[in-house]
Amino acid sequence: MARRRTVSPSSPRLRALVPRQIDDLQAIDRLGERLDAYGAVGAPTVLLGGETSPAHLGERLDALAGVLPAAERVTLPGQGHGGHLRAPGQVARVIEEHGRRVR
Repeated sequence: MARRRTVSPSSPRLRALVPRQIDDLQAIDRLGERLDAYGAVGAPTVLLGGETSPAHLGERLDALAGVLPAAERVTLPGQGHGGHLRAPGQVARVIEEHGRRVR
């Protein structure tokens, strides 16, 4: 099982979410590695990551890209894990371009 580090957010609103996040992570860990199951997903899929995201997230996207038969891996330059909040226009363009290609 991978070791996880936790950071307690300074925002009281986010700090209140920590117990549920821990529950979610434990539930995911109990499922175990299921990469092979994704091989059956034939739909064109875009896997979107950020250039400054934690390395373990990029590794997970790479692992998914390795088993999804129709995956495209896209990295947002200068963005991290919260790119959807900091650069919603970039995210929207990636989704729009993907939609155009698969139509």
